[in-house]
Amino acid sequence: MKIAVIGVAFIAALTTRALAISESCPAQIQRLSPIEATSAKTASSFVYELDAVSPRTIDAEIIADTSGGWFSWSVSGVELAKVARYTRWGSYDDAASPPLGIAFPSAVLVRHAWVVSAKSAGDRVMGWDAQGTYQCPLPPFSPSSVTESVGLPLPAAPLSPPAAKVNAVATAAPFAPADCAVPFAAVAVTDPTVPPAIPLGYRAVALVDVTVDAQGRVVDATMRASSGSKTADEVATQSAATSKYKPGISYCQPVGGHALFRADFNPG
Repeated sequence: MKIAVIGVAFIAALTTRALAISESCPAQIQRLSPIEATSAKTASSFVYELDAVSPRTIDAEIIADTSGGWFSWSVSGVELAKVARYTRWGSYDDAASPPLGIAFPSAVLVRHAWVVSAKSAGDRVMGWDAQGTYQCPLPPFSPSSVTESVGLPLPAAPLSPPAAKVNAVATAAPFAPADCAVPFAAVAVTDPTVPPAIPLGYRAVALVDVTVDAQGRVVDATMRASSGSKTADEVATQSAATSKYKPGISYCQPVGGHALFRADFNPG
């Protein structure tokens, strides 16, 4: 039996204010890609989507750290519909918006972008509607810029051109500049728990979404893609929950986050 932590999402860990366990914000920004880039990395317009674990309608305030300074914009009434996300080991259900557009005053490199507050309507799974407008925590980011990586387990087809664009507005930085040796880092497993082998008679993979807080403590472990065996799923979830993790880092601050824990049964 093999295990691995195979990916980290752009979302932060649960806070005590949230009712949702495996989300820390009603929506997250994903797949930010340049439109008609002026160079390999810079553009004045970008396309992106909002993402969540279940369908809902979202109003959101978004902020971006760019090579041209800090910018913000808002969207309202954005419908997130059910979609399938694929990994090398299986798939799971998610929810995503149609392609959304954002225009900056000039060509920029977007280093990082995230939803700073959001309000949900029509969420039947995670309990966000009762939260009203929710102030989202700072997510963990990788050292690369948002336009150099995506949050999905596998590269997806490019987003279609957006139907319309929102103009970004210059804004103040949300916190003072920080200087440290490691300003950004993803959540990482430090001591994985290896569960006992299960004689399934076939190869199976389970994917578990693990939420950790800013101290690296496990807050929740939720099955994302089933192995097809209830027993194996329970073992994989327990292994994910008892493994040790270190938190992510964003702008030199320790932050919680999500890791996708993979348990490979009978790999052969």
